[in-house]
Amino acid sequence: MKTASILVLSAFLLAGCATPTTRYNQSDAKEVTEEQKKQQVIAIRTYQKHLARLMDVGYPILVKNRPLCEDQVRPSLGMNVKSKELYKEEFQAVYGEAYGLADRFRITLVPRGSSAHEAGLRVGDEILAANGKPLDAGDATAEKWAAAAGEYTMGTPVTFRLLRDGKEIEATATPKEICGYGIDLVAADAVNAMADGKNIILTYGMLRFVETDLELATVLSHELAHNIMAHREAALQNAKVGGAVGLVFDIAAAAFGVNTQGAFTRAGMNAGSRHKSQEFEMEADYVGLYLLAQAGYPVDGAPDFWRRMAAGHPESIEESLHGSHPSSAQRYTALEKTVAEINDKRAQGKPLQPEQRDIKPEPGETSAPAPSVNEITSR
Repeated sequence: MKTASILVLSAFLLAGCATPTTRYNQSDAKEVTEEQKKQQVIAIRTYQKHLARLMDVGYPILVKNRPLCEDQVRPSLGMNVKSKELYKEEFQAVYGEAYGLADRFRITLVPRGSSAHEAGLRVGDEILAANGKPLDAGDATAEKWAAAAGEYTMGTPVTFRLLRDGKEIEATATPKEICGYGIDLVAADAVNAMADGKNIILTYGMLRFVETDLELATVLSHELAHNIMAHREAALQNAKVGGAVGLVFDIAAAAFGVNTQGAFTRAGMNAGSRHKSQEFEMEADYVGLYLLAQAGYPVDGAPDFWRRMAAGHPESIEESLHGSHPSSAQRYTALEKTVAEINDKRAQGKPLQPEQRDIKPEPGETSAPAPSVNEITSR
């Protein structure tokens, strides 16, 4: 009875709501479905366009900084290859149209500086055979690709027979050893970039924000530095330490009959994860500028990125020192000093490598490993 009364009251109230006054056009279900497919194709092509720019800028950074990545390396030709059979059946038509896929493997990405690029492979080339093993039409599966192309081996050439503009050609590419971190792109509006220890991830928002290849390279080098310096692992270790301290308080509270439900442990983990986070960011800025220089990008204008960031996000100019990131003013001034340091080393003919700290970590503090002196994944 009570429910019925509520429904009657709701209907009465809704009857008094305003309604549209024009006879606007309606779409039928078939029209909507067709338009959805068109928009999906547009979205995929837009993603691919952004990814191509990202890889053109980022791939040389992975190549040139291979020595600093130590054992986190892999042989790579640098190209992306796709086929309709790589997707679930319900998505094959959309991805097939977006990438121009037929019945064979097709090259969809060839970053600048990659072995594939240097060997003359192009986006749109269809692959007929790899290392003499034919890739039959209509059988472009991941298993078929693995059987024909195999695992790339450093220094071992891979010969492709290609179909380009109706003509068969051959091209041979030799894999390069590169930093083994993936570069990926996510469709999010936030101006953000991140490193998870295995990948470098940028958002659409960040790609729209950066105006030049130098700015984009500065961001990518910063995130690569996070991975090389193992900052995520250090933050996780700090979180564990903080959680262990919090657990002591949870146990103590339980001894007095107070159930905290792990509140102190969670607070400790949060505090631990933020411990030294600003220092890790400053270190990634510092090491990242060296990575940028090693990749052949000019470093003189790199700090200006933080002035533009300040203009677009004024709250970053005087961000609290208790925040996870330094202020844009701190980052700019520190990077200006790093630019001078790098230019001075160049003038003196010294190796471009970051300076190491002489001090030992504080008691209970975990420091990320320093860089030595001495394939790209995408959706």
